[in-house]
Amino acid sequence: MAVSYEHVKLKAKIASVTAEGLGELRLHGEQILVPGAVGGDYCELELQAPFVPGGRCRLAKLLQLLTPSPARRAASDICPLQGQCGGCPLGLLTDEAQLERKRGDIASALKRAGIRDLRVPKVIPAPGGVSRFKSVRYFANTKEGLKNGFYRARSHEVCPAGRCLRECAWFGDFSAALCSLAEELGLEAYDEAQKRGALRSLLLRDCGAGERLAVLSHRGALPRGAEDKIRALGERFEITSGWLQRHDAPGNAVSQGELTCLTKEREVTAKIGAYRFKAGPRTFLQVNPAQAQRLYEAALEWCGEDQEATALDLCCGAGAMTLPLAARFKQAIGVEIVKEAVEAARGNAELNGIANARFIAADLKDVLESLADDSVRAVIADPARRGLGADNCKALGALKAPVRLAMIFCALKALERDLPALRAQGFAVKGVQGFDMFPHTAGVETLVLLEKA
Repeated sequence: MAVSYEHVKLKAKIASVTAEGLGELRLHGEQILVPGAVGGDYCELELQAPFVPGGRCRLAKLLQLLTPSPARRAASDICPLQGQCGGCPLGLLTDEAQLERKRGDIASALKRAGIRDLRVPKVIPAPGGVSRFKSVRYFANTKEGLKNGFYRARSHEVCPAGRCLRECAWFGDFSAALCSLAEELGLEAYDEAQKRGALRSLLLRDCGAGERLAVLSHRGALPRGAEDKIRALGERFEITSGWLQRHDAPGNAVSQGELTCLTKEREVTAKIGAYRFKAGPRTFLQVNPAQAQRLYEAALEWCGEDQEATALDLCCGAGAMTLPLAARFKQAIGVEIVKEAVEAARGNAELNGIANARFIAADLKDVLESLADDSVRAVIADPARRGLGADNCKALGALKAPVRLAMIFCALKALERDLPALRAQGFAVKGVQGFDMFPHTAGVETLVLLEKA
């Protein structure tokens, strides 16, 4: 018989916190999820929905925090939008607790991949202060007028936000000024359900040294004079490279539609290590450049140096690791499926005076087998969230020993899938290191060092 515990109050200790930032515990075999709680909290709760023993999960309301967890961040350090904005689901945890959780996540993923005897060191923390030098904000029509902010957790509902503690300060200031201008122009936020309204999203990037990029995505034609006024606002905020992106198709893709440049400069320049990189509105660069540099240096160090050999940079983007590889090897070959990124990479090689870097615009599965010849002694791979995939892992098996492989995973599920496939091709896992690229989220960039000896 189904047993209803709706509105039952109880006191319990929270066991852990989910990737979405919900406290969790087990009760009568069921998973109970508690917004606002973290592992180690002792709380008074009220079950919010009936549940059946043996079922899946139920929500509970946090009535009172009786004994805070040692892992809970001090109240004065918690963002006022915590629990509303979906950007920082682990923001209730201390920095140390977040890092330890991520280290544990890496260790668990390795075990699921069949690797149980590898020491997992502490995750390298991000530099303090701002950690998001690229951001995407969305627009919403509210009773108080047009607002700009971030999606709430697990929804497309916008949580209005001014300045974000993790972003560059000008992101919030520019967004607010743009909303004021849009209201003057009679523009409203795009409504996904009604498929009406103009303003969709705002992509912002700060590359340091005054280099700023902004892309305003809109639906339909803008009113007469709007383009000039938006350009003038960009000049006031010293936007180096400003763009309009007309995106009339359904859905909420950020980088889609026809681009119109509003500024003299079509690109911004970012400095990563000893190299300069040009980036346009659709060029991939890491959100947290200082932490990315630490990650890149570790991958490059593992690859070593051999002036008689070739190095591959798979999913190379704008060439952030291809160029330093070229300084260490006879030649470096970068492969990237996004044609705009390859064009940027070629330009970046020229910008930095690198003549021994070659770039191929193609899907890895179409070219990797032909590139895996006897001259290759090092490979860096930084694929998208899905990882390399079985076919590409098999193609890497054609590489002759000795060869070193630095795999960068932005999703641990991809690590679990790819590592067994790579080990089956003769690669041995020699080390692992996590990098906290996105503080206050469950995401962790994981560098795995492999070798075929």
